[in-house]
Amino acid sequence: MKTPLEALRAYCVHCNGGVFTEVKECKSDKTCPFWKHRLGRGRPSVKLFKRFCRDCMGGGGRVSIELVRTCIVEDCHCYPYRFGTNPNRGDISEEHKAKMLAGLQASKVVSRTRTRAVEKNQTFADRYGQYVESIVVKRTRTKNLTTN
Repeated sequence: MKTPLEALRAYCVHCNGGVFTEVKECKSDKTCPFWKHRLGRGRPSVKLFKRFCRDCMGGGGRVSIELVRTCIVEDCHCYPYRFGTNPNRGDISEEHKAKMLAGLQASKVVSRTRTRAVEKNQTFADRYGQYVESIVVKRTRTKNLTTN
């Protein structure tokens, strides 16, 4: 099965009469949700396909997902992604969800630490070092309390 980017590129080639070199000269500009990614750059969201399919069914955002569900053009490159989900991904395990959440929380801490460093006229390294030290102190206190 194709990746979302491969499906998008295949659709763009199809839209330009099957001529690969014409994709670069595409005149759709901002009217096509795929235009930005037509040259294979970036990582398109599968939600672009959902928006595209709703437009294809004749009504943009006002079209019910039921009309998209009843699409009969199964040989369309966008067909597997028409609901705005990636059929290649499958179910995500609870362990993987926990890792993703931990990474998100860590990135929020780093972002918050950078913001506070700027507010206090400190370098990020100094501020982050203070943050790490505070965690170590808290863990040490907790261990001392639990061992006593």
